Order: sequence, then structure tokens, then C-alpha cells
Amino acid sequence: MPFFLMTGIFWVGLGAAAIPIVIHLLHRQRSTPVQWGAMQFLLDTTIHQRRRKSIDHWLLLLLRMAVIACLALLLARPLLPVSTYNHFASTTSSDIAIVIDHSLSMGRKSGDRTLFEHGADIVDHVVESLHPSDTLSVVLAEHTPRPFTDHPISNAASNAKEKLAQLGQSLHHLPPGMTDCSIADAVKAAREQVNTGRNVHKIIIVLTDQQRTNWQTGSDGAWRAALGDRDNGPDRDVAVYTIAVPPGGIVSNSPNVAVSNLQVTPAVIGINRRFTVNARVANSGPGDLPKGATIQLSVDGKFISAAISRPLPAGQSDNVSFDSIISEPGSHWLKVSADIVDGLEADNTAYAALDGVNRIPVLIIDGDLSGIAGFRASRFLSVALTSVDQGGSNPLFVPRTLLPADASGPELERYLEENPVVVLNDVPRLSPALVARLTSYVQAGHGLWIILGPRTDQANLAQTLGKTPLLPLSIKGIQRTTGNDFATVDLKEPNHATLAAMTANEHTNAFTGTHLAGWWAVEPAIGADSSATGLHTLMAVNHGNVSQPLVLAHDVGGSGGRVITWTSNVDALWNNLPVVTNFVPLVQETVLHLSAGASGARARRLESGQTLVWTGDSATPISEATISRPDGTERKVQPIVTNGKNVLTYNDTQLPGLYAIHFQPPSVPQPVYFTVNIDKAELDPMILSDADVEWLKTRKYLVDRITVEGLDKALGTENRGVELWPYTAVLLLFLLVGEMVVALLAVRLQEGSAVT
Repeated sequence: MPFFLMTGIFWVGLGAAAIPIVIHLLHRQRSTPVQWGAMQFLLDTTIHQRRRKSIDHWLLLLLRMAVIACLALLLARPLLPVSTYNHFASTTSSDIAIVIDHSLSMGRKSGDRTLFEHGADIVDHVVESLHPSDTLSVVLAEHTPRPFTDHPISNAASNAKEKLAQLGQSLHHLPPGMTDCSIADAVKAAREQVNTGRNVHKIIIVLTDQQRTNWQTGSDGAWRAALGDRDNGPDRDVAVYTIAVPPGGIVSNSPNVAVSNLQVTPAVIGINRRFTVNARVANSGPGDLPKGATIQLSVDGKFISAAISRPLPAGQSDNVSFDSIISEPGSHWLKVSADIVDGLEADNTAYAALDGVNRIPVLIIDGDLSGIAGFRASRFLSVALTSVDQGGSNPLFVPRTLLPADASGPELERYLEENPVVVLNDVPRLSPALVARLTSYVQAGHGLWIILGPRTDQANLAQTLGKTPLLPLSIKGIQRTTGNDFATVDLKEPNHATLAAMTANEHTNAFTGTHLAGWWAVEPAIGADSSATGLHTLMAVNHGNVSQPLVLAHDVGGSGGRVITWTSNVDALWNNLPVVTNFVPLVQETVLHLSAGASGARARRLESGQTLVWTGDSATPISEATISRPDGTERKVQPIVTNGKNVLTYNDTQLPGLYAIHFQPPSVPQPVYFTVNIDKAELDPMILSDADVEWLKTRKYLVDRITVEGLDKALGTENRGVELWPYTAVLLLFLLVGEMVVALLAVRLQEGSAVT
């Protein structure tokens, strides 16, 4: 029994078929009998003509009713389903779209082949199962869905065999994907493809590893955008199925090694000075990583060294470490990779961007207002910054000491432009203008080191720095010890960048033997500026079983600005820090940490999807920039000048790996490297559960999760049949011709009756 694709039109059309009856009744001739003398001679003839006329009109009426009913039938699109009584079954056709997951997780291997290659095999099976008039289109599920076919390929076309064969070959030669994906967005793109076809049946097959993070289960909004209203929408009959790839589940006994957590210390790297690279190597299994697997370090594409891993059972991880140097200033890149064939190649390599610098200028604003004492306190800092060569021929740090009065006016801008780090060393009073400029300076990504001491003016500090995000602290007063009752130092965060170099190989407190006789008591301020984030204590004063902050750190703004605050001075009046063994590396590591934000190296190590931002001096105009992407493609980007800086932004960073920016003119220091990490969601092993599938089926977003064996049934029987509109159109044409003929006969008959 046929059904209708537009049932509402069918019932409205049947109602409209009654219109000719209504018109006939309204226009029926009403006559009043008139008796006249010759009536008896014409009685027989008149009755005969009236009956014939009545019969002609009723036939015309029925034909007109049939025309309207047939038109309604045509618009309602009757469909004869496949059945024993349907002799046209061999002519049924569908518009079929295949969504094949091309995310990073589909690069995992089952046997010797990736999951994506197994998915391409299923596409080949669909091609072999196509009916003569079916159409086929393919959509790749990536971060942004990519139609792999420009338009549906009709199996009835003369060159269909060639096109379908080329489609299969192209899929099999496609490299594994590297981004995440949205199945809902890909289904939306597939629906747009099938809707361009003329067949009534629309079928979407989703081939995926069933990774749950890509399915947006629980998000009605995403799926309604993909498929529309499943009860009353125009595409409510689009059938969506999914097949797990590979069909029998992942079969592999090889390990799956992932390299991650790349860390480079120090944060800013001096030319020809040793730096250390640490990485985490994890094996998620199912096989064990045998002894002898090689983990390699390359810098700027050149092999540097290798570490041989110990045996790594499934489910365990290990840390590897490398030492290296760079000999040229500017932007550099490195990668750590596992030289092994495993279950997923994409996560075997991790990248990092780093900067090489010749000098790190440091501006020290000293609190000795007279300058007579020769900046005694700041000399300890200057000596600490320049005393250790770190393996190089020249000091990395270049300190310069000024009075607060000198660090103002027109010269201040030049000082701040030249120095990525400013130290406020026990400054008694600060002008509002200097505080405002320092606030902007730090918010732009620079570093500020605040050292409190005996000359610090508590009231002035509360009214100046205390009103900004630079010092979100409430200063309570000076704490002093008496006699030999010294306070000691506790490490609260030994792994922080300012302390890690001193604590990495220490089995005891790296600052054992440090004594303090004075410090400022501080605590977090209530209602501190919201742009100051992550205030935490790195080192603490321990006195009488009471712990108070000694070294505090926090970030300011979103551009890498950093602030370190010491609550005790550095001139040996309140403590013996300057004569402690680790004082020199502590000072240097503090400056390196503060200068890292301005260097931008860490800001160039991005997470997947994070906006790439580069800034440079606008004194050198840039006409255009070219970004080289990890896949070898290039994008042109036009920098703009904002607040006296060249600024370049780029948002398409879903692809993990190495990005390089080249500028025109080439006089600008280049290239500048950025790296993007793998999207962690793509490494999530959780798959679509039965409850998730039921959620999709209940809301009609999914017909069912099927196997390859059930594919032929899904393609051959679900809502399959023959549309009867061509036959209905022919019938309508015959009815129209018949209505015209009967109408002409009725008119002639009426004219003949009038003459008689």
C-alpha cells in the first residue's frame, strides 16, 4: 500500500476535490414551469434533452473533481514501498552520504593499518552496494567538516564507475587527520549534500572509532542544527546510521607511546649557554615498550642527542632529559620524538618554541634616595647577576641602577622599552605617574620584582602599588627577631621556575642555613584587583611555628606579565641571604622567570585552537606576513599597527605541530616560530556507550548503530520504494484532455439545444 511524503497536501487536495460540486450546486439553473398551448407536442423531446444534458454535466463534474484529486496526489508525492506487490523495486534509488571520521584518533592502528584506512574499505563496500540510480557523497569529519566530493556522484552517470574508483583511491591515499572533529557538524554538512540529490530517500552513514568526545551527546542544540526538527522538519526522514571502525574492534599488541609535557629551562636561553629539555614519555599499551627504544631531541631540525628508554610496561610513563645549546639569537624550535612504530604515530612527537638572547637588561630602581651610599643594597643584586658566566664568555644579565627620580619623565619610556625586567629595591616612595606606567608595563607582558626593606614607606605603598594589581597585598608591619632568635626559611613550591634549578638535585632544603632577623608581615588584600591572578607563596619565613610569606608570585593581565615580591631585603641588614650559596642562582632564576613573559617564548607554545599572537616594533613597517603550517600549506596574514606595535593574529591553529612566520620586508628578524600541542580530547579513550546511542536514537538523531553486515539492509530496505509521481503526472494529463473534450461537447450540446 502506498504512502505519501506530503500527507498534509494529500488531505487538503482531497478536500479541494469537492469544490466543483459546490460550484455546480451554486450555479444550478432554477426554472419555473410555464404552461402554454404547444407544450404537449414538445414534452417528449424536452425530457430527453434534459436527461442527456444532465448526464453530460455530471461527467464533466466528475472529471474536474478527478483533476483536482490527481493534482493533490501528485503534490503529495505517493511512494510505493518495497514489497511483494511492488514490481518496480529494482528502480528504487537513494541519495547516500558517508561521513568518515578524519580526526587524529582515527590514525590509531588496528593490525598494520590505521582506522581511517579501515573506514575507506567500508566506503568501497558501499560503492559496490549502490543501486543504479543512487548518488554518493563523502564528508570528512574534521574540526571544520570538509566535503570530499564537490557534489553527489550519480551511479547512473556514464562516467560513474571511473569517478567512484577515483574517490576510493583518493580516500586510501589520504594521510591521517590531526585535528579533533564534531560528528554533529559533519552530519549537517552531509545533510546539505544529500539534499542536492533528486532521490526521495536520504541516508547518512557515519564511519567513526566512536570516540565519545566527538559526538556531542547531550547537546540537543548541536544535533538540531545538524538534522533539524526530527518530528515536523522538512528533513525528518533523513536516516542516520553509524558503524564502528574497525568492525571487529582494535586489534593490536603494539605499544602506544606518547611524548608530552615538554619543558625548557631556563625560561629565557642565553646564546651558547646550556639549557635543559624535559619530556614525559607514556605508554598507554596494550603492548609493552621494550628496552632500547630511542627518544630523540632535534633543534631547528638538526639531530642533537638521543636517550635510550628503559622497558616501559603498558600504563606506565617515564621522564627523559636532554641538555643542549643554541649559538644564534632569535626564534628557534625543538622537538622530542620517539623513534618507534606504534599504535598512534601522531602523538610520538612534541614541539616547543624558544628564544635565544645575547643580553637581558635589568633596570634596578634603588631606594637610596640620596645616592650617597652608592646603592649598597642594589650592589648585591648587580654582583649576583654578573658573577656567574653560565658557560658563556660574557654575562647574560646587564643591570643598571637608577634613583626613583631618574626613572621618570621622558627617559622612563626609553628605560622600560629597553628592559624586560624592573626591580623596585626597597623604594620608600613611588609617584602616581611611575606606578601607572609600571602597571601598563607589566600588563603588556613584562616582569616586576618588588623588594620590601627598612626604607619602605608602608602608607605610600598602600596608596600607590596597593591600589594596582601589582601588589594585591595588605602590608601589616615589620616583624623583627631579637638576639640570636633568627627565623628560618621553608620552601613552599620547590618546583616553581625560580626555585627548580636549586631544588632539583637537593635532598634537603636548598636554603638551609638562611637566617632572617626582619621582614614585612603581609597577607592577601581583600577585594584585590581581579587582573592579579594566582597569588601564591614560594618561600616562607618560619618563626615560632608561625609561617609567613617571604617570596610571593602572581601573574598580571593576559600577556605574560609577572610579579615577584620579597618581604625581606637583600643588603644583609635583615638576613644573611646574600652570603647563602644559592643566593646567586636564586637572583638569576628570578630575573629569568620575570623576563620570560616579555620574550614571548612561552606565549608561542600554544594549545590546540589557541589564538596565535605576534607583536613587534612598528618602527619597521611590515607589508605582509606568511604563516607556514604543519601540513606544508601557507596562509597570508596582514599585520596591523596597534598602540605603536605591529600586531599579527591567526586563529586557525587546530593542527598540532610547528608554525613559522616569515615577514616582508625580510629585514624584520625572522622566522618566528610557534608550536601547537595535540588536542588532549583526541587522546581520550572513552567511546560511545549504549546509553549515549540510546539518547541519540530516542531523539531520532540516529536510527541505529549497525555493523558492516547490516549495511546492505540499511541501504536497501529502509524507506525504500518507488515514487509514483511520474505515473500520476501522466494520469493528470489524460484527465485534463478528457475534461477539455467533455467540456467542448457540453458547450456544443447546449448551443444545439438553444437553437432547437
